[in-house]
Amino acid sequence: MVQQVEDKFFEWAKGKPLAASILPRFAMESIGQVRELLELRRCSQGPFAFEPAANEQLMLSFYRRKSLVRAVLDVLFGEGGRVCYRIYATLQSPNIGTDSERQQSLWLILLACMPTDLVDTKEQSTWWQNQNIDEAMLDEIMKTPVMQYVLRVAIPCWFVYGVLPDKLLWDAFDEDQTIAEKSISRLVRLDHRVVRHPIIREWVERENRKSPCRARKLRKWRQSKTVFDKPKSDSHWLKIIFGLLSSLSELYGHRLKAPDLRELAEVVECELPEDLAEYLRNRTTDDLSREIRRKRAHFALAPKPDRSEFEAVRALWRDSA
Repeated sequence: MVQQVEDKFFEWAKGKPLAASILPRFAMESIGQVRELLELRRCSQGPFAFEPAANEQLMLSFYRRKSLVRAVLDVLFGEGGRVCYRIYATLQSPNIGTDSERQQSLWLILLACMPTDLVDTKEQSTWWQNQNIDEAMLDEIMKTPVMQYVLRVAIPCWFVYGVLPDKLLWDAFDEDQTIAEKSISRLVRLDHRVVRHPIIREWVERENRKSPCRARKLRKWRQSKTVFDKPKSDSHWLKIIFGLLSSLSELYGHRLKAPDLRELAEVVECELPEDLAEYLRNRTTDDLSREIRRKRAHFALAPKPDRSEFEAVRALWRDSA
C-alpha cells in the first residue's frame, strides 16, 4: 500500500519542481492536524487552555520577524542555526552575504527548482516514512518559548488572517484608523501579552484625547471570549491550504491548479480526514477552481520572482542532465 502511494505520488510529481511537489504533499497530509490545531486555538482548549509562563520580553521580541526566524532556526538546528539564518538573510538580500553564503543560497534555489523526477528513487521516495522521531526531544522543542509563540500566535495568525503577526503589529501605524484598530484587536485577542509591546503602547498614547478610549478598547479585546472573528466551516481549511499551495507553486514557476491538487489529494487520500475526502469527491473541478481562486488572495506572499531566474535554473539542470 505504501509503495503504491509513493509510485502514484512520483507519477503525479513528474515535470514539477521539487518545491512544487514535496511541499504540497506535506501540506496535504497535514490538513487534518492544521484544522485540529486551529479549532483548539479558537476554543482555547487542549494545550491552549492555559497560557504557559514565559519570559514576556523574549516572547514580545518574536514579533520582529528576524528574531522569530533566528530563534526557530536555533531551536531546530542548534549551533548550525546561525549559519542557516545567514543563508536565509542572503536569500532576501544577496548583496549582504559572503561568497560562501551566496553559493549556499544558490544551491537552495537550485534544489527548490530541481525536477522531482531526478530524485525518483526508492530510498528517496520513502524517506519520510523511515524517519525515527525522538518524541521526548520533540516534546522539549515544543515547550520552548519560540515554538509556543509559533503554535499559539504565528501559525493561527498566518492561516486565519493571511499574514504573520509582525504585519498586523506594524499596521498599528496605518493612517487609516479602521485598519489600525482591526489589526490591533486581532493581535490582542490572539495574544494578550502584546498590549505591553512598545508599538501598542505608542498607539494608545499617540493622541492624548484618544488615549482613554483606546485603553478601554484594549481591555475589551483582552476580555473577548473568542480568539478569532468567527468559527469556520469544516472544509474551510482545506480550501485555504489549496489556495496557499496554488499561490506558492506559482512563485516556483509551476502553478498548481484545481485538477493538480485534486489528483494529489486522491493520491494521499488515506491521510485526509474522511469528511474532507468526501467533500472533494462531491465538488466539481469548476467548483474547486472557483474556491481556490477566492482563497489565493488570502495570503500576503512575496512578489513573484523574475521568470528569467527560473529559466536560467532550469537551463542549468538541462545542461547537467
